[in-house]
Amino acid sequence: MASAPVTTTTTTTSTSADGAIRVVTTTTTASSVSTPKTTSPVQEKLHGEVITSGFHFSEGPRFHNGKLYIADMLGFDPESSHTSTTDGVLGDSGFIWEIDVETGNKRRYAAFCDTSPSGLGWLPDGRMIAVATSGGQVRVETKAGSGVFEPYADITPCFTAKTDLLNDMCVSPTGVAYVDVEFDYRDPSTMTPKDLAIVQLDGSVTKAEGSAVLFSNGAVVTPDGKTFIVAESFGSNLLAFDVADDGSLSNRRVWANLKEVFDKHWPGFTEPTWTIIPDGICLDAEGCVWLACPARDLTMQAEAPFVGGAIRVKEGGEVMQVLGMEAGYKGTPYAVMIDDDANLLLCMSSMPPHSPLGRDNSWIEKVKVSVGAAKSDLSKSYHAGYC
Repeated sequence: MASAPVTTTTTTTSTSADGAIRVVTTTTTASSVSTPKTTSPVQEKLHGEVITSGFHFSEGPRFHNGKLYIADMLGFDPESSHTSTTDGVLGDSGFIWEIDVETGNKRRYAAFCDTSPSGLGWLPDGRMIAVATSGGQVRVETKAGSGVFEPYADITPCFTAKTDLLNDMCVSPTGVAYVDVEFDYRDPSTMTPKDLAIVQLDGSVTKAEGSAVLFSNGAVVTPDGKTFIVAESFGSNLLAFDVADDGSLSNRRVWANLKEVFDKHWPGFTEPTWTIIPDGICLDAEGCVWLACPARDLTMQAEAPFVGGAIRVKEGGEVMQVLGMEAGYKGTPYAVMIDDDANLLLCMSSMPPHSPLGRDNSWIEKVKVSVGAAKSDLSKSYHAGYC
Protein backbone atom coordinates (compact mmCIF):
# COMPACT_ATOMS: atom_id res chain seq x y z
CA MET A 1 0.00 0.00 0.00
CA ALA A 2 1.33 3.44 -0.89
CA SER A 3 1.75 5.93 1.91
CA ALA A 4 0.15 9.38 1.94
CA PRO A 5 1.30 11.71 -0.81
CA VAL A 6 3.65 14.57 -0.10
CA THR A 7 2.97 17.95 -1.67
CA THR A 8 5.75 20.46 -2.27
CA THR A 9 5.22 24.04 -3.38
CA THR A 10 8.09 26.17 -4.68
CA THR A 11 7.69 29.89 -5.22
CA THR A 12 10.24 32.02 -7.11
CA THR A 13 10.02 35.78 -7.35
CA SER A 14 11.69 37.72 -10.19
CA THR A 15 11.77 41.26 -11.48
CA SER A 16 11.07 41.84 -15.17
CA ALA A 17 12.72 44.30 -17.54
CA ASP A 18 9.97 46.84 -16.92
CA GLY A 19 10.31 46.58 -13.15
CA ALA A 20 7.21 44.45 -12.61
CA ILE A 21 7.40 41.66 -10.06
CA ARG A 22 6.34 38.26 -11.36
CA VAL A 23 5.88 35.08 -9.36
CA VAL A 24 6.31 31.52 -10.64
CA THR A 25 4.62 28.94 -8.42
CA THR A 26 5.12 25.23 -9.10
CA THR A 27 3.26 22.57 -7.12
CA THR A 28 4.21 18.89 -7.34
CA THR A 29 2.82 15.86 -5.59
CA ALA A 30 4.77 12.64 -4.98
CA SER A 31 4.35 9.50 -2.93
CA SER A 32 6.98 8.39 -0.42
CA VAL A 33 7.07 4.96 -2.15
CA SER A 34 7.50 3.97 -5.76
CA THR A 35 4.32 4.32 -7.83
CA PRO A 36 3.60 3.89 -11.53
CA LYS A 37 4.28 6.94 -13.68
CA THR A 38 1.17 9.09 -13.94
CA THR A 39 -0.26 9.91 -17.36
CA SER A 40 -1.39 13.30 -16.10
CA PRO A 41 1.54 15.63 -15.38
CA VAL A 42 1.01 18.19 -12.66
CA GLN A 43 -0.33 21.46 -14.00
CA GLU A 44 2.18 24.18 -13.17
CA LYS A 45 0.87 27.69 -12.80
CA LEU A 46 2.08 29.86 -15.62
CA HIS A 47 3.42 33.17 -14.36
CA GLY A 48 6.39 34.09 -16.43
CA GLU A 49 8.70 37.07 -16.40
CA VAL A 50 7.42 39.94 -18.52
CA ILE A 51 10.28 40.86 -20.83
CA THR A 52 8.53 43.56 -22.88
CA SER A 53 5.09 44.98 -23.55
CA GLY A 54 3.30 47.68 -25.52
CA PHE A 55 1.63 45.69 -28.30
CA HIS A 56 -1.93 45.43 -29.58
CA PHE A 57 -1.89 41.68 -30.30
CA SER A 58 1.44 39.87 -30.54
CA GLU A 59 1.56 36.83 -32.82
CA GLY A 60 3.83 34.73 -35.06
CA PRO A 61 6.95 34.71 -32.83
CA ARG A 62 10.20 33.68 -34.53
CA PHE A 63 13.71 33.50 -33.07
CA HIS A 64 16.36 34.49 -35.63
CA ASN A 65 20.03 35.43 -35.17
CA GLY A 66 19.59 35.84 -31.42
CA LYS A 67 16.53 38.12 -31.59
CA LEU A 68 12.81 37.55 -31.25
CA TYR A 69 10.55 38.83 -34.01
CA ILE A 70 6.77 39.16 -33.69
CA ALA A 71 3.88 40.51 -35.73
CA ASP A 72 1.70 43.07 -33.95
CA MET A 73 -1.22 41.57 -35.76
CA LEU A 74 -4.48 43.16 -34.69
CA GLY A 75 -3.31 46.72 -34.24
CA PHE A 76 -3.99 47.66 -37.85
CA ASP A 77 -7.04 49.87 -38.28
CA PRO A 78 -7.91 50.82 -41.89
CA GLU A 79 -10.00 53.72 -40.57
CA SER A 80 -7.03 55.15 -38.67
CA SER A 81 -5.70 58.58 -39.57
CA HIS A 82 -2.12 57.32 -39.28
CA THR A 83 -0.02 57.18 -42.42
CA SER A 84 2.25 54.18 -41.94
CA THR A 85 4.12 53.12 -45.07
CA THR A 86 6.41 50.24 -45.93
CA ASP A 87 9.20 52.79 -46.32
CA GLY A 88 9.45 53.37 -42.60
CA VAL A 89 8.06 52.72 -39.16
CA LEU A 90 5.52 55.52 -38.91
CA GLY A 91 2.06 55.30 -37.44
CA ASP A 92 0.73 53.30 -34.55
CA SER A 93 -0.14 49.81 -35.81
CA GLY A 94 0.58 47.06 -38.31
CA PHE A 95 4.15 46.48 -37.13
CA ILE A 96 6.77 43.77 -37.17
CA TRP A 97 8.89 44.08 -34.02
CA GLU A 98 12.45 42.99 -33.24
CA ILE A 99 13.04 42.22 -29.55
CA ASP A 100 16.16 41.59 -27.47
CA VAL A 101 15.01 38.90 -25.05
CA GLU A 102 17.82 39.61 -22.57
CA THR A 103 17.18 43.35 -22.18
CA GLY A 104 13.57 43.64 -23.27
CA ASN A 105 14.52 46.39 -25.70
CA LYS A 106 12.45 46.43 -28.88
CA ARG A 107 12.40 48.28 -32.17
CA ARG A 108 9.89 48.56 -34.96
CA TYR A 109 11.43 46.50 -37.72
CA ALA A 110 8.78 47.15 -40.37
CA ALA A 111 5.27 48.49 -40.88
CA PHE A 112 2.43 47.48 -43.18
CA CYS A 113 0.11 50.36 -44.06
CA ASP A 114 -2.74 48.42 -45.68
CA THR A 115 -3.22 45.23 -43.66
CA SER A 116 -2.06 43.33 -40.60
CA PRO A 117 1.18 41.32 -40.81
CA SER A 118 1.20 37.78 -39.48
CA GLY A 119 3.43 34.76 -40.22
CA LEU A 120 7.16 35.54 -40.52
CA GLY A 121 10.11 33.66 -41.98
CA TRP A 122 13.45 33.94 -43.76
CA LEU A 123 14.53 32.80 -47.20
CA PRO A 124 17.92 31.11 -47.68
CA ASP A 125 19.38 34.45 -48.89
CA GLY A 126 18.51 36.11 -45.55
CA ARG A 127 15.50 38.17 -46.64
CA MET A 128 12.46 38.12 -44.38
CA ILE A 129 9.08 37.22 -45.82
CA ALA A 130 5.81 38.08 -44.08
CA VAL A 131 2.13 37.38 -44.59
CA ALA A 132 -0.23 40.24 -45.43
CA THR A 133 -3.37 38.80 -43.86
CA SER A 134 -6.22 40.51 -45.72
CA GLY A 135 -4.08 41.40 -48.71
CA GLY A 136 -3.84 37.83 -49.95
CA GLN A 137 -0.07 38.18 -50.28
CA VAL A 138 3.24 37.07 -48.95
CA ARG A 139 5.70 39.97 -49.03
CA VAL A 140 9.50 39.93 -49.14
CA GLU A 141 12.20 42.37 -48.10
CA THR A 142 13.90 44.26 -50.92
CA LYS A 143 17.17 43.23 -49.30
CA ALA A 144 18.07 41.36 -46.12
CA GLY A 145 17.57 43.48 -43.02
CA SER A 146 15.97 46.42 -44.85
CA GLY A 147 12.51 46.17 -43.27
CA VAL A 148 11.12 47.38 -46.61
CA PHE A 149 8.76 44.93 -48.27
CA GLU A 150 7.42 44.29 -51.75
CA PRO A 151 5.06 41.62 -53.17
CA TYR A 152 6.51 38.09 -53.32
CA ALA A 153 3.60 35.68 -53.81
CA ASP A 154 -0.10 36.08 -54.64
CA ILE A 155 -2.11 33.58 -52.59
CA THR A 156 -5.57 34.58 -53.86
CA PRO A 157 -5.73 31.76 -56.48
CA CYS A 158 -5.91 29.40 -53.47
CA PHE A 159 -8.98 31.18 -52.07
CA THR A 160 -12.38 29.52 -52.35
CA ALA A 161 -14.39 32.48 -51.03
CA LYS A 162 -14.10 36.25 -51.21
CA THR A 163 -13.96 36.37 -47.41
CA ASP A 164 -10.92 34.10 -47.13
CA LEU A 165 -7.97 35.41 -45.10
CA LEU A 166 -4.33 34.50 -44.53
CA ASN A 167 -2.74 33.94 -41.15
CA ASP A 168 0.45 32.18 -40.09
CA MET A 169 3.26 30.76 -42.22
CA CYS A 170 6.12 28.30 -41.85
CA VAL A 171 9.28 28.48 -43.98
CA SER A 172 11.13 25.19 -44.40
CA PRO A 173 14.93 24.70 -44.52
CA THR A 174 14.73 24.66 -48.34
CA GLY A 175 12.91 28.00 -48.45
CA VAL A 176 9.50 26.59 -49.33
CA ALA A 177 6.78 28.43 -47.40
CA TYR A 178 3.49 26.98 -46.17
CA VAL A 179 0.76 29.59 -45.71
CA ASP A 180 -2.52 29.33 -43.78
CA VAL A 181 -5.67 29.98 -45.81
CA GLU A 182 -8.61 30.50 -43.48
CA PHE A 183 -12.29 31.23 -43.47
CA ASP A 184 -13.36 34.50 -41.87
CA TYR A 185 -13.47 33.67 -38.15
CA ARG A 186 -15.80 36.65 -37.60
CA ASP A 187 -18.54 34.96 -39.67
CA PRO A 188 -19.44 31.42 -38.49
CA SER A 189 -21.38 30.79 -41.71
CA THR A 190 -18.05 30.67 -43.59
CA MET A 191 -16.60 27.88 -41.40
CA THR A 192 -15.23 25.19 -43.71
CA PRO A 193 -11.88 23.42 -44.16
CA LYS A 194 -9.36 25.16 -46.43
CA ASP A 195 -6.33 23.84 -48.29
CA LEU A 196 -2.93 25.27 -47.40
CA ALA A 197 -0.92 27.30 -49.92
CA ILE A 198 2.64 26.33 -50.87
CA VAL A 199 5.05 29.03 -52.04
CA GLN A 200 8.22 28.05 -53.90
CA LEU A 201 11.45 30.05 -53.86
CA ASP A 202 10.55 31.74 -57.15
CA GLY A 203 7.28 33.00 -55.64
CA SER A 204 5.08 30.55 -57.54
CA VAL A 205 2.09 29.25 -55.60
CA THR A 206 0.26 25.93 -55.56
CA LYS A 207 -2.61 24.69 -53.47
CA ALA A 208 -1.95 21.72 -51.19
CA GLU A 209 -4.93 19.81 -52.54
CA GLY A 210 -6.65 17.69 -49.92
CA SER A 211 -4.89 19.25 -46.93
CA ALA A 212 -8.35 20.39 -45.75
CA VAL A 213 -7.54 22.12 -42.46
CA LEU A 214 -10.36 23.60 -40.39
CA PHE A 215 -8.71 26.93 -39.58
CA SER A 216 -4.98 26.29 -39.87
CA ASN A 217 -2.80 28.13 -37.41
CA GLY A 218 0.77 27.67 -36.11
CA ALA A 219 2.88 25.19 -38.09
CA VAL A 220 6.38 23.68 -38.01
CA VAL A 221 8.62 21.54 -40.20
CA THR A 222 10.72 18.85 -38.50
CA PRO A 223 14.55 19.22 -38.55
CA ASP A 224 14.95 16.62 -41.32
CA GLY A 225 12.54 18.62 -43.50
CA LYS A 226 10.33 15.57 -44.04
CA THR A 227 7.28 16.26 -41.85
CA PHE A 228 4.98 19.29 -41.67
CA ILE A 229 2.85 19.73 -38.53
CA VAL A 230 0.04 22.29 -38.31
CA ALA A 231 -2.45 23.30 -35.61
CA GLU A 232 -6.04 22.79 -36.76
CA SER A 233 -7.69 25.29 -34.44
CA PHE A 234 -11.36 24.46 -34.95
CA GLY A 235 -10.69 20.75 -35.44
CA SER A 236 -8.88 20.50 -32.09
CA ASN A 237 -6.00 18.62 -33.73
CA LEU A 238 -2.37 18.79 -34.61
CA LEU A 239 -2.19 17.45 -38.17
CA ALA A 240 0.90 16.07 -39.90
CA PHE A 241 1.87 15.63 -43.57
CA ASP A 242 4.81 14.08 -45.37
CA VAL A 243 6.95 16.62 -47.24
CA ALA A 244 8.25 15.60 -50.68
CA ASP A 245 11.48 16.88 -52.23
CA ASP A 246 9.50 19.49 -54.19
CA GLY A 247 7.77 20.70 -51.02
CA SER A 248 4.40 19.13 -51.78
CA LEU A 249 2.38 17.58 -48.95
CA SER A 250 0.83 14.12 -48.69
CA ASN A 251 -0.29 11.48 -46.17
CA ARG A 252 -2.52 13.75 -44.08
CA ARG A 253 -2.90 12.32 -40.58
CA VAL A 254 -3.63 13.30 -36.98
CA TRP A 255 -0.40 13.91 -35.06
CA ALA A 256 -2.27 14.57 -31.79
CA ASN A 257 -6.02 14.63 -31.16
CA LEU A 258 -6.37 17.39 -28.59
CA LYS A 259 -9.96 16.58 -27.75
CA GLU A 260 -8.79 13.13 -26.64
CA VAL A 261 -5.91 14.76 -24.75
CA PHE A 262 -8.28 17.02 -22.84
CA ASP A 263 -10.86 14.28 -22.27
CA LYS A 264 -8.12 12.14 -20.74
CA HIS A 265 -6.64 14.77 -18.46
CA TRP A 266 -9.71 16.91 -17.74
CA PRO A 267 -12.82 14.70 -18.17
CA GLY A 268 -15.91 16.58 -19.30
CA PHE A 269 -13.93 19.66 -20.28
CA THR A 270 -14.26 19.50 -24.06
CA GLU A 271 -17.90 20.29 -24.76
CA PRO A 272 -18.35 21.75 -27.27
CA THR A 273 -15.19 20.42 -28.88
CA TRP A 274 -14.31 23.57 -30.80
CA THR A 275 -13.47 25.35 -27.57
CA ILE A 276 -10.14 23.46 -27.47
CA ILE A 277 -8.29 25.76 -29.84
CA PRO A 278 -4.60 25.08 -30.52
CA ASP A 279 -3.05 28.31 -31.72
CA GLY A 280 0.66 29.06 -32.18
CA ILE A 281 3.13 26.16 -31.88
CA CYS A 282 6.87 25.47 -31.85
CA LEU A 283 9.08 22.38 -31.79
CA ASP A 284 11.65 21.41 -29.17
CA ALA A 285 14.84 19.35 -29.46
CA GLU A 286 13.08 16.15 -28.35
CA GLY A 287 10.48 16.41 -31.11
CA CYS A 288 7.67 17.56 -28.82
CA VAL A 289 5.35 20.40 -29.77
CA TRP A 290 4.68 23.28 -27.42
CA LEU A 291 1.26 24.72 -28.21
CA ALA A 292 -0.48 27.83 -26.99
CA CYS A 293 -4.01 27.00 -25.92
CA PRO A 294 -5.96 30.21 -25.24
CA ALA A 295 -8.56 30.25 -22.49
CA ARG A 296 -11.70 28.35 -23.56
CA ASP A 297 -13.80 30.33 -21.09
CA LEU A 298 -13.17 34.03 -21.54
CA THR A 299 -14.32 34.67 -17.96
CA MET A 300 -11.56 32.26 -16.80
CA GLN A 301 -13.76 30.91 -14.02
CA ALA A 302 -12.00 29.45 -11.01
CA GLU A 303 -13.87 26.14 -11.13
CA ALA A 304 -12.57 25.29 -14.61
CA PRO A 305 -9.75 22.71 -14.45
CA PHE A 306 -7.81 24.46 -17.21
CA VAL A 307 -8.28 28.12 -18.14
CA GLY A 308 -5.72 28.41 -20.91
CA GLY A 309 -1.96 28.10 -21.05
CA ALA A 310 0.79 26.21 -22.85
CA ILE A 311 0.97 22.44 -23.29
CA ARG A 312 3.92 20.27 -24.35
CA VAL A 313 2.75 17.19 -26.24
CA LYS A 314 4.48 14.38 -28.13
CA GLU A 315 3.28 12.59 -31.25
CA GLY A 316 0.28 10.44 -30.42
CA GLY A 317 -1.03 12.89 -27.83
CA GLU A 318 0.93 12.13 -24.66
CA VAL A 319 1.08 15.28 -22.55
CA MET A 320 4.56 15.94 -21.20
CA GLN A 321 4.06 19.26 -19.39
CA VAL A 322 1.24 21.68 -18.66
CA LEU A 323 1.71 25.37 -17.86
CA GLY A 324 -1.75 26.61 -16.90
CA MET A 325 -3.07 30.08 -16.27
CA GLU A 326 -4.54 31.04 -12.94
CA ALA A 327 -8.23 31.89 -12.90
CA GLY A 328 -8.76 35.60 -13.30
CA TYR A 329 -5.32 36.33 -14.81
CA LYS A 330 -5.36 39.31 -17.16
CA GLY A 331 -4.32 37.49 -20.33
CA THR A 332 -3.76 34.21 -22.10
CA PRO A 333 -1.10 32.93 -24.55
CA TYR A 334 -1.82 32.81 -28.28
CA ALA A 335 1.62 31.79 -29.59
CA VAL A 336 4.87 30.33 -28.27
CA MET A 337 8.56 30.14 -29.17
CA ILE A 338 11.75 28.83 -27.52
CA ASP A 339 14.85 31.03 -27.37
CA ASP A 340 18.54 30.04 -27.36
CA ASP A 341 18.54 29.63 -23.56
CA ALA A 342 15.62 27.17 -23.29
CA ASN A 343 13.13 29.84 -22.29
CA LEU A 344 9.57 29.36 -23.51
CA LEU A 345 8.48 32.73 -24.88
CA LEU A 346 4.74 33.42 -24.77
CA CYS A 347 2.80 36.00 -26.76
CA MET A 348 0.24 37.07 -24.17
CA SER A 349 -2.86 39.17 -24.81
CA SER A 350 -5.80 40.38 -22.79
CA MET A 351 -9.24 39.09 -23.68
CA PRO A 352 -11.15 39.36 -25.87
CA PRO A 353 -8.15 39.65 -28.20
CA HIS A 354 -10.07 40.87 -31.23
CA SER A 355 -11.05 44.11 -29.53
CA PRO A 356 -7.57 45.45 -28.69
CA LEU A 357 -7.25 47.56 -25.58
CA GLY A 358 -4.61 49.87 -27.01
CA ARG A 359 -0.90 49.38 -26.55
CA ASP A 360 -1.38 47.67 -23.17
CA ASN A 361 -3.33 44.78 -24.68
CA SER A 362 -0.37 42.46 -25.32
CA TRP A 363 3.05 41.57 -23.92
CA ILE A 364 5.77 38.87 -24.00
CA GLU A 365 6.55 36.57 -21.07
CA LYS A 366 9.23 33.91 -20.65
CA VAL A 367 9.35 30.73 -18.57
CA LYS A 368 12.35 28.41 -18.20
CA VAL A 369 11.82 24.94 -19.67
CA SER A 370 13.96 21.80 -19.61
CA VAL A 371 14.39 21.22 -23.36
CA GLY A 372 15.73 23.71 -25.88
CA ALA A 373 14.63 24.52 -29.40
CA ALA A 374 14.83 22.07 -32.29
CA LYS A 375 17.76 22.73 -34.64
CA SER A 376 18.56 21.43 -38.12
CA ASP A 377 21.71 20.61 -40.06
CA LEU A 378 19.84 21.65 -43.21
CA SER A 379 19.79 25.37 -42.35
CA LYS A 380 21.57 27.58 -39.82
CA SER A 381 18.49 29.77 -39.59
CA TYR A 382 16.20 26.87 -38.62
CA HIS A 383 14.95 27.33 -35.05
CA ALA A 384 12.14 25.52 -33.21
CA GLY A 385 10.48 24.36 -36.43
CA TYR A 386 10.90 27.49 -38.54
CA CYS A 387 13.34 29.27 -40.81
